[in-house]
Amino acid sequence: MLIISSNNLWSQLPAVHQYFVDTVTWHASMEGIPITIHLEAKEQSTLNSDCYWIKGWYYYDKYEKKIPLVG
Repeated sequence: MLIISSNNLWSQLPAVHQYFVDTVTWHASMEGIPITIHLEAKEQSTLNSDCYWIKGWYYYDKYEKKIPLVG
């Protein structure tokens, strides 16, 4: 299971109000194992114009088998 802390990931980017990034890829490690995470903003939320539906994947760099992420 992968739990992403938005505070950790987004804090690496400049303030969100300055620009909008619709695709981002991170290279990180989980318990010392290299992973790649790719996220895309797909659709603006109908409930809150400041929120977007996110779609993407992550994989362990050694295997490169994509594991889907949505939210």
